[in-house]
Amino acid sequence: MDLRKLWSEKICYSLSKKTVKEEKGVKKYLLANLSKTAQEKDIEKSAYTIGDFYRTKDNLKADANNPEALAQALVKDNGFDMPDWASYKTGYSLADCNMTFMPQTKTCNLYCPWCFVDDENKNGKKGRGEFFSTKEIIDALEDSRKNDVIHSMRRSGGEPLLAPWQWLENLEELQKRGLEKEIYFQGETNLTTGHLIDYLQQQGKLDKHFWEKVAEYNNFGVLCSFKGTDAESNLRAIGFTGKNNTINKKFTFLDKERWYTFRKIVEAGIDAYPFIYDPNPETIDEFLKQGMDEYGPEFVSKTWLFPLKLYGPEKIRLAKKGIDLDLFQEKLTENFTRTKEKMQELTPKYTGHEYRAVRRVEVKLKVI
Repeated sequence: MDLRKLWSEKICYSLSKKTVKEEKGVKKYLLANLSKTAQEKDIEKSAYTIGDFYRTKDNLKADANNPEALAQALVKDNGFDMPDWASYKTGYSLADCNMTFMPQTKTCNLYCPWCFVDDENKNGKKGRGEFFSTKEIIDALEDSRKNDVIHSMRRSGGEPLLAPWQWLENLEELQKRGLEKEIYFQGETNLTTGHLIDYLQQQGKLDKHFWEKVAEYNNFGVLCSFKGTDAESNLRAIGFTGKNNTINKKFTFLDKERWYTFRKIVEAGIDAYPFIYDPNPETIDEFLKQGMDEYGPEFVSKTWLFPLKLYGPEKIRLAKKGIDLDLFQEKLTENFTRTKEKMQELTPKYTGHEYRAVRRVEVKLKVI
């Protein structure tokens, strides 16, 4: 059996059907209920929940009244630079773009051991989750904006592209309400759904020009999660391991799947931001060269590492498996540190500038 077809047309499609339902011609999406879960405890210091199904988050941990501190926070190891994407596209300040409104899709097709999402909040089962239409979600966003300065919205997960319709629907609804210059919409993906989207298009369930239509919107960019830097480290990072931490080699095709999905995004003209999680320092050079073969040195300029730190949901998940949390964290930190050193060495060699020395919003990726 073709495992790629099994993955996209059976596994991912079955999860997609659990995540989306249609009522009177209106699609509704399964969102996670954040209250009374380990995830709620994990985020309570940096975010708060709204009506159980939405949360807001300050991406940059710095004094909002200090522009210099905010700018410095962008390039720290644990700094997410998404507020800079929003600021660049909307014209609002970093401070005004720091708070993000986040609905969270309650389904995922991966098992990343270090994932910050509570297992119950990505299992694809209704449980304490509920279905919401795009209109209802944007209504909640507008209600939140009555009390807070919000110019950024992020469809989190889980894996949001198991329900790809939500990207285009959100962009269309924001434009319909005249918010396309007020709200920057951030997508995210684990890059495992490229062939699922092909299948949905072939079956007539998704617009055949889906990618290109998303690319038409100027207020959009997508966080692309590359887990690991080679086929084996990818499988370990996404949880495809068995006893004694051995990998399930039947799924090595998922390494090609993530590059395939990423190419679809870039080829369409969508603004894509690669993040690497849980890298292998021994293969980072080969990873960067693979990206440069398709996208040139701009791929290196646009690619950032992100350190992983175990919080509530991750600790619970790993402890259940009898994994030593200290050793697990130690290995994550070691791999990040060594890979960062390699990135600091390789980036000037391939791009002519230091690692993280350029604004990623000004780097445009295209297939060469």
